[in-house]
Formats: sequence, C-alpha cells, structure tokens
Amino acid sequence: MIPLGESLVLILSLAALSLAVGAAFARRVAAPGARSMMAWLRLNGAVLLISGGVALLSRVWGELAGLLQPYATPVEAWFVFWTISTIGGVGEGGLRLGSALRRRPFPVPPLLVAILRTVFLAGAAFWVLREHLGWNITPLLASTAIVTAVVGFALQGVLGNLLAGMSIHVVRSFHEGDWISVGDVEGEVLSTNWRETRLRTTDNMTVIVPNSTVAGATVKNYSQPDPRRRHEVFLSIAHGHAPGDVTDALQKASAGVADVLASPTPAAYVAEVNDWGLRYRLFFWSTRYQDRRPITGRVFAAAWYELRRRGIRPPMPLDADWLRGAGAALAGRPAPQPDEADLQTRIDAIVRSDFGRRVLGAEVVGEGNPPGFEVMLRRTRRLRYRAGEVLFRQGDPGEACFIVMCGRLRGEVRREGVAEAAVFESAAGALVGEMSLVTGLPRTATLTAVDECEVLEIDAAAFGALLAVDPGLPDRVTQLVTERLSANAETLDRLASDEAVRVREHLKPQSLLARLRAMIAGA
Repeated sequence: MIPLGESLVLILSLAALSLAVGAAFARRVAAPGARSMMAWLRLNGAVLLISGGVALLSRVWGELAGLLQPYATPVEAWFVFWTISTIGGVGEGGLRLGSALRRRPFPVPPLLVAILRTVFLAGAAFWVLREHLGWNITPLLASTAIVTAVVGFALQGVLGNLLAGMSIHVVRSFHEGDWISVGDVEGEVLSTNWRETRLRTTDNMTVIVPNSTVAGATVKNYSQPDPRRRHEVFLSIAHGHAPGDVTDALQKASAGVADVLASPTPAAYVAEVNDWGLRYRLFFWSTRYQDRRPITGRVFAAAWYELRRRGIRPPMPLDADWLRGAGAALAGRPAPQPDEADLQTRIDAIVRSDFGRRVLGAEVVGEGNPPGFEVMLRRTRRLRYRAGEVLFRQGDPGEACFIVMCGRLRGEVRREGVAEAAVFESAAGALVGEMSLVTGLPRTATLTAVDECEVLEIDAAAFGALLAVDPGLPDRVTQLVTERLSANAETLDRLASDEAVRVREHLKPQSLLARLRAMIAGA
C-alpha cells in the first residue's frame, strides 16, 4: 500500500481542477501563447489521474501494493513533484483566464512565461530531490554550473539571442501585428520566440531576424503608440498659377482619397521656387503605413484629376495641346482653340443627351450650327473624374450642370428622418445638376463616379449662351424643369414649412423664366 492516506483525494481533486481549467481556457481563449500552458495543464492532470488511480488500486489489490511498497519514498516524491507542477499550472491558468474574462491581453510575454516555467519546475525538482529523497544536491548544482559554463561558452550566440529575446519581451518595444523596421528590413511582426523575430514584408515574404540583431539595431515602430503616420509627396507646377489655387486643389484632391485621414487634415505649401516653376510639398496622414505606396499613388492620381480640371499645368507639359500652343506662339499666331474633332465630340455629347433629345431642336444642332452654339461649346469644359470621386455633394451651391459623356455616376439623396438614402444611377447621355443651375437652389443629391468617367460641364455663362441660340429654349427648359419638379414632389414635401415656401417661390414658372433670362443677359 502506498503511504499517501487521505491526500489522494486532494491529489485527484487537483488533477480534475487542472483538466477543468485547461478546458475552460481552451473554450474562451485561442491565444497562441496559451497553447503550451494548456498542454502543461493536460499533462499534469493526466499524470496525477493515472498515478492516483494506481495508488487507489493498490489499496484493494494486495499484490500491487507489495510490488510498490519498496518504492514508497520515490512514489511519494513523484506525487509531490507533479502536485507542485499542477499547482503552478492551475495558478497560471487562473491568471490567464482572469485576463481573458476582462478582455485584456496577458501581461507576461510568452518567452518570459516559458523561462519562468522552466525555473519553477527546476526548483521544484531540486527541492523534491533534497527534501523527499535525501539527495545532497550541492555536487549536482556544482556540476550543473560547470556544464552550464561550458555550454554557455559553446552556445554564446544562442544565449545572446535568448537574453536579447528576454529584453525584447520585458521592454515591449513592439507587439505582434505591429509594423516595424529593423535596419533595412521592414515588415509586420508575426512572432518573437527565444531565438528570433519573424517579420512579414509587404511582398509577403517572411524575414527571420535574430534577436541579438533586433536588440542592437535601431527599431522604428510605425504602429505604436499612435498608428497615424504622415506621408509627403512633391509636385511641380508652372509659374502662371497662383499658389493659393494650387494648394487648395492639392488639399481637396488628397482629402477625397480613401485611407487618407480627415484629421489631421492634408496640408500643402510651396517648398521651392526655381526657373521652371514652383515645387509643392503635400502632407497627408493615414493609419495604414504598410499601404503607403498604393495610397500615395491614389493621391497622385487624385491630384492629376483635380489639377487637370482646374487647368493647372506642370512646368513643362510636353503633350499635344502644349506643343500646338508653343508652335503657334513661336509663329506669332493666336493660340489654337479646341480642334474640330473635340468640338464635334462636345456636340455629339449634347445631342445624344436627355437634354438634347427633349429640348434642343434640329435648327440648333443640325448642319451649319448657329454661331452662338459654337460660342457656347467653347465655354464648356471636358472634365475627368476617377472612380469614387465626388462631383458635388447634397447642399452645395449649384453653379453648373453636367452631361455624362462616358462612365457612370451614382447619386444619393439623404432625407431628414430617413435612415437609408435614395440611390439612383446616371449613365452616358444623362444630364445631371441642371435643377440647381436653373432654380438657384442647393444640390439635392450627392453624385459620385462609379468608375472613371468624363463629363461635359456647362456653367451659367455657357448655359445662357445656349439659351440665346433659340428664343424658344427658355420656355422648353422651364417645362422640363417643371416636369422634373413634379416627379420630385416628395422631396419638396419633406422640407420645413418656411423653407418649402421659399423653394416654391423659386419654382414658379415666372421665377424660372426670369432666372433663365438673366443667364442669357449675362452670357
């Protein structure tokens, strides 16, 4: 019989508790650093259950008790060691489970936990050998010290990585998931163990950096303590454009790019003035440092579209338009206007649009266009928008209308008290924004480019020149606007009563005609 007495009940209870804590932790948390702890708990519980079962069996089976009796002291030492080990595992499991229930990360790094476990188990083993087996562990400790010195000298590089790994975990310079750079290596921290730190680069390559290299290098952390990072780009613009207009265009363009933060706001200023033009520096912020190159590319693209729409050019724009203009200037001729092909493209866009089919007559866009019609065409502008870019927002003042030449636009109408926005889509040939231009009211919808598109902008001056071509056009435009307003009566009904009265005054036929005549007079 094994001389454990009533302590077997405590041992078996501790084994059951070990397995229960391991199972509860496995259900609630799936942290990678906890896997070794759960394996430790399961091992302790299994060893104590099996050993306790053998001890109970020896109490009823005399032959087994006789076989084990000569080994009573080692068996007792066995139980003591595994009981201490289980108590340590249950204690760690309880601490981890408490952190998980509070939804907080376990404060001790995995490498340090592994070292503490090893020290704890080694100390328990030495204590059991001395107190329960009566061993003199002094020679053992001395031999261990000599072996440790020899092994340490042979493995000083490995030990250097181990100590460096401990310092990394204690100092907590970075965490898993952070983006860091170590020397010329940059990537996301995948893991840190006793020897190495693993990084995943933007090319999806895994780079293994020894901990000693990490400890001795300058480490830049792009994720802590604040993931917001400032980026900068440079653009050169010709002398003829006012810096205020350029900086406004650059800031507006970058603010509309996905992943560019609204706060801090983008900022642009003149960085250098030289013989060719002005060099501008544009700052913008994002929280995705790893995607800075694609984001920077989108900022450059957005700046190109915005600057192009505003007629802002680089110092030496060596494209066809610039070459034609330079050639005319050298020859002493006037600067060329849009060529015949471009004018015909604008005519086709107007003729094929909803506006052209319903309002314009053959006498306006037929053979031999009236001179006024060509004047109107030269006042229009062809503008390109990238996918996702906003043409105008609901509530903005309406100073122009647009004919979609190619691509698609997505419109959203937000109404007070309604959670979901009303959505519509406009394809090539659609006329958009004419309601605000004709009525003078703010935009009633937000219009966004679904894909890259080109529109023909007709401002108030160009629209007035178009109305002057045919005396019957103002009446036909008024009729078209009245029909559309009737279709959108629900939107008018949702306005506040005082605002609705003001809007209805704007929408009376005589008010519309008066505004159209004012456009003609100002054309």
